[in-house]
Amino acid sequence: MASNKTAKCVGRILRLGLIPLLSLSGWAIFAQSPTSTTEQTRSFILQGETAELVSQLVDAVGGEVTHQLDLIDAVGANLDRDQFAALSRRNDVQVHVNRRVRTSSTGTLYGVSIDGEPRFSNKKVSWTVTNTGSTTLTLDSLAVTWPAATDELKDVKLDGKLLFNDRRQPTSTVIDSGWLGAIGNRQLAAGESVTLELKFQKTASQAPDAYTLLLEFAEGCTAEYPSAGVLDDGHPVLESDFGTRVNADQLHAQGITGAGVTIAIVDTGNSTISDTIHYNANRQWRYLAQYDAIADVLLDSTDFGPDNPPVEQDRNGHGGHIASVALSAKQAPSGSYNGIAPGADLVTIRAFDDKGDATYADVIRGIEFAVEHQQDYGIRILNLAFSGPATSFYWEDPLNQAVMAAWQSGLVVVTAAGNAGPDPLTIGVPGNNPYVITVGALSDGFTPEDGDDDFLASFSASGPTLDRFIKPEIVAPGGHILGMTSWESFRGLVHSGSRSDFPYFEMSGTSPATAITSGVAALMLEADPSLSPDEIKCRMIASARAAEAADGTPAYSPFQQGAGLIDALAASDSLASGCANPGLDVAADLANQEHYSGQAAWDPVTETFYIPGFGQPWNGSYQVTANPWTDANPWTDANPWTDSDLSDRMSVNIWVNQE
Repeated sequence: MASNKTAKCVGRILRLGLIPLLSLSGWAIFAQSPTSTTEQTRSFILQGETAELVSQLVDAVGGEVTHQLDLIDAVGANLDRDQFAALSRRNDVQVHVNRRVRTSSTGTLYGVSIDGEPRFSNKKVSWTVTNTGSTTLTLDSLAVTWPAATDELKDVKLDGKLLFNDRRQPTSTVIDSGWLGAIGNRQLAAGESVTLELKFQKTASQAPDAYTLLLEFAEGCTAEYPSAGVLDDGHPVLESDFGTRVNADQLHAQGITGAGVTIAIVDTGNSTISDTIHYNANRQWRYLAQYDAIADVLLDSTDFGPDNPPVEQDRNGHGGHIASVALSAKQAPSGSYNGIAPGADLVTIRAFDDKGDATYADVIRGIEFAVEHQQDYGIRILNLAFSGPATSFYWEDPLNQAVMAAWQSGLVVVTAAGNAGPDPLTIGVPGNNPYVITVGALSDGFTPEDGDDDFLASFSASGPTLDRFIKPEIVAPGGHILGMTSWESFRGLVHSGSRSDFPYFEMSGTSPATAITSGVAALMLEADPSLSPDEIKCRMIASARAAEAADGTPAYSPFQQGAGLIDALAASDSLASGCANPGLDVAADLANQEHYSGQAAWDPVTETFYIPGFGQPWNGSYQVTANPWTDANPWTDANPWTDSDLSDRMSVNIWVNQE
């Protein structure tokens, strides 16, 4: 499977130059490699005929083998300068830096949050309201419900200033602009936190779930504290909207929940924040295994279960959030699930540390675990919600080789486009892999019930890839996505403004969009277990809903939105075939017999990207219509593709002297 330095590409590969943005000096490449075990050694991935033979070569020069990566005929190893030089001179070994990758989401990027539970003081109850965005917001109205036992509502204050001073009978009222208009200061500056206080005629009920708040702002965003039912632990169940937005709820209504399908999530590990991740929609234990690829330790049903719950492993919070979005079985009072595939089974693979960082070697070891154990745990889907910079042809990259091997083995691999958008050529690894399903992100304009104002998220990475492939294939909701994670996790502490009500937490990025897509794949596979990865990809593409402008033309380039918004119901009902990966042979690709490039082209006269025959050139601007960020063309001078050989750009001096 390993690439050979002297092998020639067959036929179809185009030799592309690396754009200046991604060209790296020797020191920059080392800066992205993991911390060395000593000052004299650095971490590498070495490939050859077999992993065993490469391991013997490393031992022969005195290096330290750290990872056995049979999936790509490679090992991870720590080498000093002389060992590196000796192995680099060999024609039967290819040496790669053990690069770093990161998870692809952050806390919510904009909006308003009502943080935590209410505080009680005799006749008063109060909450903290935070503007988590970057612009000032103007309060437009406030809707309140409260228990009858507290009697009349007397007044409402925002940071000590009266918004309302009258008596309203229980159990609800709306304070609209007629009242608010008389209040001079009713704005929230960017980052500002204020106290919203309600005062009642009698002692306020101290049940947190007894109150509902809905704050609406003139700029179109809302903040909500709903009393939407109570769990055994006393916390309310919130409604997530993304299942409805991709029509997964319609499959749930048919009894399709992803049952019998296992999703393997390579991320920051297991989370114990909610038993609705460990149990499926039928209250059956569905958490089959957790593998720590960093420590190379496996725990499965012989080590934990309903009577012996697993310990918390996810100290970052990203993995728990991704799992909850993909398959949480928590139900709101309306009956809707918080997750896309609440009946699916789960395997977690920890390859990322507490801060969301990982090395290629650990991620590849995690992918290899999923491939080797897919029959043991029924794994059909591999969720890879992370991204690293693309610095070579897709087929030369060791992580991409592992992903291709997983696809070849029958796993549906779903990857994040990355959060380096909105400029072109920003799709990361492994999202630049032509075989897999790469997912971009859209947001909902804070009106999830109205799809007409959905828009492509500014952070969502755009194609084409460096190998000219059209990416992403599809987009899914990825703005302020409500999932679950521990408040004590790294993300819960760093992004405290993204907290809703325990254990809920909002994240934005192409990571939650990836989790949604993995959940949809599970629904499709329950409906038709015979589907291959290519067929899943084809039907997702064929059934996606492209965003259109008022005149019927695409609102975004295919390099931005792919085929459009994923539609779970339409994808499940689709009979499309043969439309994914036409002309690509993953076996030949992995055997280094043939490699490929995509259809994207560049017109140096108009300075636009285009797809021959598609008829819509793209100048690289963020949005084709109504661009709220910038109308500037990021490509105004040079051709981003040159005739130079990309592989030459990787021939840099790994070892540089300190200055």
